[in-house]
Amino acid sequence: MKFRKLHRRIAPALALTAAAILAATVVAPTAAVADDPYAEVRSGYEALGMTETTIDALLAKLDAGQPIDALLPNAEPVSESTFVQVGDAPYAEDGATVFVRWYEDGSPAVSAVEEAVEVPAGAIVPFSVQGCSVSSGSGYSNYTGCTVSAWWGTVQSAFRASFTLVQGGYDQITNAYNGWQQCAYPTTCSAPYESQRKSYENASGPATSRWQQTVTAPWGSWEVWIQLRVGGDSYGNISS
Repeated sequence: MKFRKLHRRIAPALALTAAAILAATVVAPTAAVADDPYAEVRSGYEALGMTETTIDALLAKLDAGQPIDALLPNAEPVSESTFVQVGDAPYAEDGATVFVRWYEDGSPAVSAVEEAVEVPAGAIVPFSVQGCSVSSGSGYSNYTGCTVSAWWGTVQSAFRASFTLVQGGYDQITNAYNGWQQCAYPTTCSAPYESQRKSYENASGPATSRWQQTVTAPWGSWEVWIQLRVGGDSYGNISS
């Protein structure tokens, strides 16, 4: 799978009221309501602009214990699209750069990296900046606490990472942590863990951090993963 550069939209840090700060705290999505196990899956599909007919067909397959194409490890996408998320969605927060692989039955597999809020170099990151922030100096940019995520409909995986882009030099991943997952019926997931780490970019390729987990469904079990790639003065992610 090819490496994708994700363009960043840099927004100024804003002062928030205490109530707004509390609302902005990044947490894992809440579980779907008990009477509709597909509530968040449907919400994500709708946010992607999918038709009601396609959504209903995909959820009917899942309800019958059958896999949608996006959950098949060896399925090949038929098209791809990239956009900047407007408003929060189950698969990404507002401002994230989103990459979607579309499969034959209409199901999507989504990956995203959070938008960074710019703060002055050397300054203490304000409490109002709860997620990804970037500070830049002469020839470098430090990214801190950025969420890297993937979403396959009923399966979601994410982790946070900090990394440094060095202009004209080798980039590096300084930290990767706080992996979390959420799975909806009929899938269940193990906790994600960092299975691979290459901290520094070098002549052989970019710095990488890969997190993976086991997914189990009526039709079997398989591994899914998401990987941050930092190199060439840019960053992006790929997923299984």
